[in-house]
Amino acid sequence: MPNPEIQHVDSMLGWLRGYFALCALVFVAVAGLGGWYAAKRRDQWIWILPAAGLVYGVSLPFHWHFTNDDSFIFYRFAENLAAGMGPVYNPGLPCEGFTSPAWTYLLAIGNVLGMPTLWFSKVVGSVLGAVSLLLLVLTARRICDDTRVIFLSATFVATSQILMAWIPSGMDTALFVAWLCLQAYALVRWPGGLFPQTILAAIGVWIRPEAYFVSLIGLCWAFYIQLREPLAWRRTLLAIVAIAAMLLPFIWRHITFGELLPTTFYAKSDRTIRSGLGFLFGAINGYGAIAWTVALIGLWKLRRRMPWAGLLLITIASYVVWVGGDVLIQRFSLWWFPVVIIGLVAGLSRVIDTDQFNSRVLIPLVALLLSGQELHRMYGATRPGSENDGYSYVSSNGVHTAEADAAIGMYLRTHGAPNDTLVTDNIGAIGYYSGMVIVDVLGLVDAQVASLIHESKKDAILSLVVARRPQWIVGYQVLGSEAFHIPNVGILPTGFMETYELSGRWQSRTGYTRLLWKRKADGFERNAAPQN
Repeated sequence: MPNPEIQHVDSMLGWLRGYFALCALVFVAVAGLGGWYAAKRRDQWIWILPAAGLVYGVSLPFHWHFTNDDSFIFYRFAENLAAGMGPVYNPGLPCEGFTSPAWTYLLAIGNVLGMPTLWFSKVVGSVLGAVSLLLLVLTARRICDDTRVIFLSATFVATSQILMAWIPSGMDTALFVAWLCLQAYALVRWPGGLFPQTILAAIGVWIRPEAYFVSLIGLCWAFYIQLREPLAWRRTLLAIVAIAAMLLPFIWRHITFGELLPTTFYAKSDRTIRSGLGFLFGAINGYGAIAWTVALIGLWKLRRRMPWAGLLLITIASYVVWVGGDVLIQRFSLWWFPVVIIGLVAGLSRVIDTDQFNSRVLIPLVALLLSGQELHRMYGATRPGSENDGYSYVSSNGVHTAEADAAIGMYLRTHGAPNDTLVTDNIGAIGYYSGMVIVDVLGLVDAQVASLIHESKKDAILSLVVARRPQWIVGYQVLGSEAFHIPNVGILPTGFMETYELSGRWQSRTGYTRLLWKRKADGFERNAAPQN
């Protein structure tokens, strides 16, 4: 079926290829001239902020048009919330199908103020990305006052495609990364600051669930430092406040949804520890072997001064392996970002202090090599494919979301009715643009499906789909056959599918292909007993 989004993506990718020349010019100029100046004037560092900001600002438009499919889940929740329906995806069915209450409510506020949700999410994400860059440079300055080290660290942040790809993606990633950077800065700036850690914990637990173990590490370290002081009553009071603040989301969730854990905890993932290890190594690859080597050297150097940094690195890695991951686990490599920067600063300061290090030559060279690596990755976004690793995931997902799922959602808005029921697995753009009642076979916004997944009763999802008699079904064709299947459901029964007719087939240049089936008029009356 003709897809108008194809033309839109063609023109967007063409513009990016032309715009890339400006990005390359700015990256190379800042790396070369900045590296030379940093080596020459080691006592001046404030100029690094506008230099890094220039690189960051030039990078933003390159990734602006790529919107992750899961962002549209936030958009639908936020717009329903702004419309007075509460935090719901399907009207009348409260279900916490989002990973960040704070991001959802923030987008809802923007919607109430009349801001287009997609545009607002990207603007806020871009501002938060700039805040993260500022905090990381200030953190680097706290650890080391060598301008050469601060410059190379800032270059690493401002050019990082794994960061830049996610910042304007529409997801909650930008908000959580900014919180992590603030957390790292607070731990470096106020190592015994139990009060700032309490405030950060109270905020972080509303942003993402991972904030719990990050906050616990920060609070324990601050509490340990505070043990050297005599004000025991103050420590006890702050500990009680911190614990109470971290329990609030559970109370809110129980009141709002009747649950203690979000639906996303039960839904979707059938991954294993083995797959988690695979995603762990994929996430590590996003920073590069050399960066990791230098960072690990630095973290080892800081093991007594900042043991929380190494502990946080290990904790996040263990978490990735434990949950088994899915393709969105690529965001989790960003949870390491402040820790990696801290390690890089300490590691670089150790390397640069050696007598054999020729700063006038090596600082610009390292900055140019780093920029060149990220420019290569950046240009890869103009050739979207089926690759799902790190920085390339967002662009590829954004392209096939536009060319397939968003196009299907727009088609359904025109050819269906708002009260129609639609069965699908990817509920982002399809659900957002169609506005239909969604039966989500991955259980993100369908509590009944989520409970079946949690209870390892996936076989029952097929019966549930058949029983709901949806007007529309979106799924995939089995390669090499005429069979049609949906994740978590499997191949749909022949008798059931005889009551449907194929309405369209959408295929993206990434290879992502989706089929849309519509229930025939009186289909279930003519075939009232679908085969199981």
